[in-house]
Amino acid sequence: MLEASTRMLNASGLVGSSPDTAERPLIYVNAGNEICRLSHALLAIWDGHESDRPGGTADVVALFRSGRFENSARAGLSFPDCGMVFHIQVGTDSTMSSRTEWRNHTLVPHLGDGEKPLLPGGEHALHDRFENGVSALDGFNRRFKEREAKPDGAAKEVLPLKFPWRGDPVLTRWLTLFSTADANSYAAMKRRHRALKTVVILFALSMMATLLYGGLVSEGYWPLTLGLVLLGSAFLLYLWHRHCKDDEIWIGCRGLSEFLRVAISWRACGAQEPIHHVIADEQILPVDWLGMAARWIDNEGRITLPHESSKETAEAVANHWISSQIDYFSGTKDKIAHHGKQARKFGRTSAILIGLALVVDVLTMILDQVFSAQGRDLALQATAWTMYGYWALLSLAAVVAAYTGIMAHAEHESEYSHALVKFRIARAGLPEASSLVARHDLLIRLGKSALRETAGWVRLHLGRPLRLPF
Repeated sequence: MLEASTRMLNASGLVGSSPDTAERPLIYVNAGNEICRLSHALLAIWDGHESDRPGGTADVVALFRSGRFENSARAGLSFPDCGMVFHIQVGTDSTMSSRTEWRNHTLVPHLGDGEKPLLPGGEHALHDRFENGVSALDGFNRRFKEREAKPDGAAKEVLPLKFPWRGDPVLTRWLTLFSTADANSYAAMKRRHRALKTVVILFALSMMATLLYGGLVSEGYWPLTLGLVLLGSAFLLYLWHRHCKDDEIWIGCRGLSEFLRVAISWRACGAQEPIHHVIADEQILPVDWLGMAARWIDNEGRITLPHESSKETAEAVANHWISSQIDYFSGTKDKIAHHGKQARKFGRTSAILIGLALVVDVLTMILDQVFSAQGRDLALQATAWTMYGYWALLSLAAVVAAYTGIMAHAEHESEYSHALVKFRIARAGLPEASSLVARHDLLIRLGKSALRETAGWVRLHLGRPLRLPF
């Protein structure tokens, strides 16, 4: 197996000692730590008996479930670097008999406080998150193979034009993944926005049709039938949207592409920094698919170390990264102005619709007073259309408000404005970072800020899916 391997980590070299010395148990501990760091899930073929032997199976299982293995215990209030353990229970030579049967069950992460599961939902919630995460990774891998993305386009976007990225197999793979994630995110976003707009229009037309019944249409039930058909169409479109998982693809692939942007920039300038610790700080679980992807990115970087970079290379990567992001937020694409304009437009639209509803309400009262002297039936006929307009305008205002809340334009404008300030500060501080170490430090701080902004964006949109009814 060693001869067939393309990459290998030697646990004995991690403590700088020979396997024949008294520090041999430390080598087992380090081997267990490395397994924990590299694994998304742990497969434990184990008799299930607890043991205090350092580096033994029981010790590694406990460490992986709690995330407290050497140099990886998370500080502060972030999620631990833990994972699921699939336990195949078998007997040892001393406990096994001819009647012993193999059993398997899953051990979920816990914080060590009486082995309570990490999430309030208990084991069921963790199982669901892990299965959904693996399913999302599997779906991404299938789309990756179907697309067969080439890294050249991604390299032009993420790295300086003359950067020799082809000499680094890890960068080549990351750029290909970035290209796939970016393309999948953009395609899913367009499908999602089209579905959302169509559902909003169908939902609004359904309400408009239903409101015709009674005051304006007194013969037949066709307004109610039409409203039901329109609402049913909206619901079917919503189910189709849920089946296609465009929300998850858009949010997850966008998050992954931005994680990769940071990882690629760090590696290109020679900075070695894990990203999944920052993701854990931002409360994205290691059993979520973005947490799994972040761990995989770090594993690739740790096993295959980058080439030494020069001060000029780090400066070129930093300049390209900072300039491209400033251009994204406030330059050619000007996302801040776009989201600000959209937020104000929909805010004004909702306010105008409510204002018109109030005007129509006052007009209804005036008409009722004018025509009531000539008979109640005449007054009802005169105000039927105004009352329809009143309720229709209020309904449209509610739909616009719901659409605005899902799109979160105002929140985007605020978050992108804060991100722009960070990149402008980095650009101003880059000339002062005269040494390679200072530039690495600047890029690491900038990358952590970008990862936190991306994690916030992911959480924001995960809480705003397309729903029915509004």
